[in-house]
Amino acid sequence: MSELIQRLHHQAGVWEERARNAGWLDERDEQRLRQLEQRTPADLFKNGTGRPLVVAFFGGTGVGKSSLLNRLAAEPVARVGVERPTSHEVTVYVHEAIELAQLPTELPLEKVRIARHTDPARRDVLWIDMPDIDSTEQRNRSLAFAWLAHVDLLIYVVSPERYRDDVGWRVLRERGQRHGWLFVMNHWDEGAPEQLDDFTAMLREAGFRDPLVVPTCCGGPPCADDQFPRLETEIRTVQAQHGQQELERLGHRVRLDDLAGAIQAALERLGSEQTWRQLHQDFDHQFSATQAALLDGMTWPIADIAVDFGSRDRGLLAALSGSMSDSKPDATAETGNAPAAGAWRAVDALWDSWAQDKLAETADSLEIALHNA
Repeated sequence: MSELIQRLHHQAGVWEERARNAGWLDERDEQRLRQLEQRTPADLFKNGTGRPLVVAFFGGTGVGKSSLLNRLAAEPVARVGVERPTSHEVTVYVHEAIELAQLPTELPLEKVRIARHTDPARRDVLWIDMPDIDSTEQRNRSLAFAWLAHVDLLIYVVSPERYRDDVGWRVLRERGQRHGWLFVMNHWDEGAPEQLDDFTAMLREAGFRDPLVVPTCCGGPPCADDQFPRLETEIRTVQAQHGQQELERLGHRVRLDDLAGAIQAALERLGSEQTWRQLHQDFDHQFSATQAALLDGMTWPIADIAVDFGSRDRGLLAALSGSMSDSKPDATAETGNAPAAGAWRAVDALWDSWAQDKLAETADSLEIALHNA
């Protein structure tokens, strides 16, 4: 399916380029297509079939994403706090038997730390500690968005003091239908039950019918009501109830809908089918009127030419069919082909500047109608 999506994007791009070169579309349409999401989680693996579920910790700075991954791995696979050299570093935690593909160009290898493990119970999940979505540097936010396309299940991590973070909520609203979701309120030792209730209510208002919010404590001493062990259990439940293929279909459907929406937006700029039918009818009517005017204007020249040719030894048809050369003879040159020269004079007499201007007026009217449609 990933190859199909990329092939459809390519075909749409070829169509858009042809329409843009012809003057029907502009750079806005090209940009809309270029910004569409084409990558999928399967692109991270050499063999897309039988791949693990891609699960990512996602959230703002300081909420404890790296600490959660380290607690999950029971070892320091992700650098935290002051140890983390940049806010755009990514850590991938994956079983040693999983073969990863060459990362796409938008995911620089030098910004990725790959930690391998040998636990067979975790072979079917690849974990990612994602870049901070609220980084002040645009390139870091761009990297975070680039990784989002490769994720099946997002674990949105917040803290009691930052669960109303605007940046995270904006991403949540934009991508709510593109992934499976779980929610973690980390640093629970600093939180209160009413904050958990408020966060859950916010999620419901955002369209999550029955959101699961897991309170956890990472990076400090154990705290009451820590439900970290529930995290992996819930992921297993998601896998059992929906399956990886269902999550893939969710992502593919959204990508295809996005592509269809971009193409439809471009088509609307070309005008509706009803508009084109009306333009066709109007042009037919206008061209018929122009044709009638041209024929009427040529009545007398045709009569004069008929008299002229009738007075000669050879008739009009013979002169036109047997004597006209492929190229118009030079009127100033000496030529022995008098019938051909006479035939071209007949053409000049019929199609003069008045006839050319009449046809040009019709073409100009059509161009104006097209621009106004």
